[in-house]
Amino acid sequence: KLPIEWVDGNDGLILHYTSGSTGKPKGVLHVHNAMIQHYQTAKWVLDLKEEDVYWCTADPGWVTGTSYGIFGPWLTGTSNLVVGGRFNPETWYKMIE
Repeated sequence: KLPIEWVDGNDGLILHYTSGSTGKPKGVLHVHNAMIQHYQTAKWVLDLKEEDVYWCTADPGWVTGTSYGIFGPWLTGTSNLVVGGRFNPETWYKMIE
């Protein structure tokens, strides 16, 4: 185990870039305090538990894929599955099996 490195809740955690739908893409800084909401959503909305295996099909490069495909499972102790590549029904079916 590593020692805990304490940071301020308003310190930057991750920089997501917008798609630029209303102009040029820009970076949006998400702070450490956002992890509280990621945890709450993972626990109370997605109902993630330690014994679950969770598969978020959103790309990890998007905010949904990062928030609920990576951070949510990490914060709740849930195993997560990441499948790379383009959508392929046969691959997805095999993963579910």
